[in-house]
Amino acid sequence: MTSHSDKKRNRRSGFTLFEIMVVLVILSAILTISMTTLTRPSDQLAMRQDITVIRQEAAQLRSEAISNGMERILSSKGCDGAQLVSVRFFPDGTASGDDICLEHGEDVVRLRVERLTGRLVLIGDQFEH
Repeated sequence: MTSHSDKKRNRRSGFTLFEIMVVLVILSAILTISMTTLTRPSDQLAMRQDITVIRQEAAQLRSEAISNGMERILSSKGCDGAQLVSVRFFPDGTASGDDICLEHGEDVVRLRVERLTGRLVLIGDQFEH
């Protein structure tokens, strides 16, 4: 024969459906927050890589312009709705051109050519390290 306290203990030994659902909701919220935090650095890393690649390409074209004595042109996506812009590198080492924009995910960076050095510099420093 079971006593009254044994019946009470058997009824309270497990978790209710509501308790399990609350735990699942909390875990899914934590997972969602952590996933957005973990994916963000990879977007930033990709942007830094894009910046490095276009800077290297610009430096190479400037070097070729100086060594060959001929103008070289870097074409890329422009800012403010411009479809394609050009940066010109001259044999004397100078350069001219419009700003270049790089997009990766929601991030957009603007690169501007320094006229005397031909170097591409970031406008704003969120990706500069």
